Amino acid sequence: MIEDVDYFIFVEAKNPPDGRLPRFQMKRGVHQLVLIYAAGLFLARRIKKRFLLATLGTKMTSYNLTPLDQTLLALVGDASTELKFCDLSW
Repeated sequence: MIEDVDYFIFVEAKNPPDGRLPRFQMKRGVHQLVLIYAAGLFLARRIKKRFLLATLGTKMTSYNLTPLDQTLLALVGDASTELKFCDLSW
């Protein structure tokens, strides 16, 4: 977590071996990044700060949401069908 007065950023870091995709967990059918994003949206509302999700070393900038992912995000007020985030290089 990176935090400032007006915003905070959750960064998920992965260091996959060369040429391989990063591995993310699925908990009860929901992608790890979706869980982190939902938690960030919830916290952003509670503390009244802007929120950004980022990854480090994943070489990914989006994830197509499953119906279950979409249902979870709808509970925190996001009707997206795709999760977009920035990826920072190592």
